[in-house]
Amino acid sequence: DLVRTAHRRLGEASALPHRSADHINMKGPKTQWIAKRVVIGLLAPDIQKAMLAGTLPINVTQQWVLEQDWPLDWEVQRRMVGLVG
Repeated sequence: DLVRTAHRRLGEASALPHRSADHINMKGPKTQWIAKRVVIGLLAPDIQKAMLAGTLPINVTQQWVLEQDWPLDWEVQRRMVGLVG
């Protein structure tokens, strides 16, 4: 649900990564609730896929994901969720 919400909110903000032509109309998130979810749509693709498939480690809950300060570096993100050794 977090990934779907994130992508819906990115679309509303004209900020979908794969639609760069729309970025000229990009808007910032209106609330902290939205801002926390938009970040999820910018995580490494394999993390998002694992979230959708429900295959992340058991300790990686929705609440935990929302509480993190996610770096831009996908490798660091993967280490945070335990997808790399």
